Amino acid sequence: AAEWTSARLGGPSRAFRPRLSPDGHLLAFISVNDGLTQISVMKPGTGVWTELTHNRSHGLTYAMSWSADGSHIYFDRGTDSPAGIFSVPALGGEERLVIENAQNPASVPDGSLLFGRPNADRKLQLHRFWPATGKLEPLPVVLESDAIAPVRALDATRALVHGRGLSSSSEPN
Repeated sequence: AAEWTSARLGGPSRAFRPRLSPDGHLLAFISVNDGLTQISVMKPGTGVWTELTHNRSHGLTYAMSWSADGSHIYFDRGTDSPAGIFSVPALGGEERLVIENAQNPASVPDGSLLFGRPNADRKLQLHRFWPATGKLEPLPVVLESDAIAPVRALDATRALVHGRGLSSSSEPN
């Protein structure tokens, strides 16, 4: 039988989509600052939090994922140009564009990223990208665009995806 406990963490008045770092020492979340979503981190139990992203010209943040080694956080911005997946160091620094025209990042233990990108048919197709080499591989899966965080990497070869096969016309799996 699972047993759950809770604790008030402190932080901003509006925050959502918390993600615990791979080592369990930091909590990343999306905070709202002056009506714009940003990536923030905190050390649980202290109530002290820091907003990592500050660029207001790239639009809203929707989803995020810790890098496999916990050194940085991948996140998407999708309402302004350039829309895509960005990264920011977990302890602070400049955000940088990782790949354009992509959303819903999910870090894989081997350092690659899974994400959605519109294909020629305007369907949100799953892709895998290796930032270290620039290798990009489209995968035969269509994500459900209305799903919150439709991709979760389980390990280097398996992911939990809210979607369906690319050639399938069936309901999401």
